[in-house]
Amino acid sequence: MSCQHSDEVSPGPAIEALQVRRILAPSDLSELSSKSVLYALRLGAALKAEIIALHVSDVLLNPPDWIEIGVSSSGESESWRQETKLKFDQHLNQLAKMPANLIRVLRYSQDPWREITAVAAEMAADLLVISTHGRSGLEHFLRGSDAEKIVREAPCPVLVIRSH
Repeated sequence: MSCQHSDEVSPGPAIEALQVRRILAPSDLSELSSKSVLYALRLGAALKAEIIALHVSDVLLNPPDWIEIGVSSSGESESWRQETKLKFDQHLNQLAKMPANLIRVLRYSQDPWREITAVAAEMAADLLVISTHGRSGLEHFLRGSDAEKIVREAPCPVLVIRSH
C-alpha cells in the first residue's frame, strides 16, 4: 500500500494559523514548576508572545479577627507580602534572563488552581503552561490533582509538562 500525495486541495475549511499572544506560566517556586516556566519562556520567544509569570502564595494577608495566628500588626502582613514578592523575583531571575515582555503577577489564595484559572481569564491568556507531579494512587485519590482541575476549568488550552 503506498501513500500518494496529491496537489488537490481538501474540500474542508481552511486552517487558520494559531494566534498565541499571551502565555500564562504559574510557578510554585519549585524545581518542577521551573521546567514549565522555562518551557513557556522558550515557547513565548518562538511565538513572540507575552509571558505572564504567576505565583500564588497561600500567605494570609488580612486574617479575620477570630483567627489567632500571632500577627501583631498589618506591618507584619506587609512584610510577609514583600518577602514573598522578593522570593518570586529571585526565583525567576535565577531561571534565566527574563524577557522584556514578561509580566510578573503575584496573587494570594488558599486554592492555587482556582486562582490560576481566574488569572488566565482575567489576563486573556491564549495558553496556560503548567507542570504536574504525575501523582497516582491513594495520594491522587485523597488530594486530587491541581493540574487536572486546571485542565478541566481553564478558559484556554493547557500544555502540561510532566516531571520526568
